[in-house]
Amino acid sequence: MSDQINESSMGENIAMNPPCPNGHLYTIRSGDTMFSIAQRANISLQRLIDANPHIADPNVIRPGQVICIPAGSDMPCPGGRMYRVVAGDTMYSIAQRFGVTLDALIRANPQITNPNEIFPGQEICIPGGTTIHCPNGMLYTVRAGDTLFEIARRHHITLAALVAANPQITNPDRIVPGQVICIPAATAQPPAVTLPMPMEPPATPPTQVVPPVPMPMPPSEPPVGTVPAVPPMVRPCPPNYNPMPMCPMPVYMVVPWDECPYRSRRCRDRKGKGKRCK
Repeated sequence: MSDQINESSMGENIAMNPPCPNGHLYTIRSGDTMFSIAQRANISLQRLIDANPHIADPNVIRPGQVICIPAGSDMPCPGGRMYRVVAGDTMYSIAQRFGVTLDALIRANPQITNPNEIFPGQEICIPGGTTIHCPNGMLYTVRAGDTLFEIARRHHITLAALVAANPQITNPDRIVPGQVICIPAATAQPPAVTLPMPMEPPATPPTQVVPPVPMPMPPSEPPVGTVPAVPPMVRPCPPNYNPMPMCPMPVYMVVPWDECPYRSRRCRDRKGKGKRCK
């Protein structure tokens, strides 16, 4: 009995999936309306109703019901291009992938009332132009299998220079295909300069060793307290000089009598004897 119920419910689900050529199927969630779904898909309400003839009353839909969202978009996207959301996409990741700011992406899609809620198969407008500044460089669209290291190596630049030129990439280890990045201009390397080989200096003759000249020794100073000897002065003798023998001459000195030491002694002797001294 349970098998019959499962088969009947499976057949009912299959019968509920409408044909959707060139479009995609969408499962209705709680709170959805045909108008909100058409707005998110950038198509008109009438086009959505026409693609789902199995819905008798467009005002009555229930969660879990499958409808067809036709391909293409009826919303204008001047100067830009349409992008179909895939599983795992967010408005922020899409903005990073195509090199536009999140605000510019939200302004280009006024039909999205809640930027935090987008679903696979939804078509959104990627505004034209890019907000990535890439002076003297080039824009590059990331391909499957690319990494920043491989991109830097292919373009002969350093990984640090590539990361610095793309401040919008918050995680350099995570880039996605379709993302637009800036490839900065390679820094010109100065030409290599070939320096000449150093030449050997010419051979110099051996230097002659000149013996040192002895310096005159200063005269030694006499010991403290001694009087240096004065050499005697020798005067030359006059011609025809006949030296005479030198004899010691007596020296006489005239001294007054009162001051004579001999007289004083005699006076002392006489006074001792009671005699008058003259």
